[in-house]
Amino acid sequence: MTMTHCNLSVEQTYVTSIIATALPIFGIEIGEATYRGRGYGTEAVRLMLDYAFTGLGLHNIMLETWEYNRAGQGAYKKAGFQEIGRRHQAKFMNGKFWDIVYMECLSTEFVSPVLGQILVPDELR
Repeated sequence: MTMTHCNLSVEQTYVTSIIATALPIFGIEIGEATYRGRGYGTEAVRLMLDYAFTGLGLHNIMLETWEYNRAGQGAYKKAGFQEIGRRHQAKFMNGKFWDIVYMECLSTEFVSPVLGQILVPDELR
């Protein structure tokens, strides 16, 4: 399996993403609380999907997140992911069981924000 590892620096916040070309699984984390809620996560997700679909030619990207990560789910949905299922009560934390939420995005349902305009055959420019 070939893996591409990309670190995106947003101010002092690091967004880490891994794309595995055989079974693409994606995830991000914005560790510094002061940089959350500013749209950086959504932008990072859109750019990584653009790279995965337009640059690498992948077709389906999947992720998993916890039920309590509502901000992350919102960023993923804004970028084009859809919930495809759940593993119920998979984690016990703070006296409560939480689901794992599975989401995916297909290349056929994604509009490239950047690379689709750059990576076109010369005769179409």
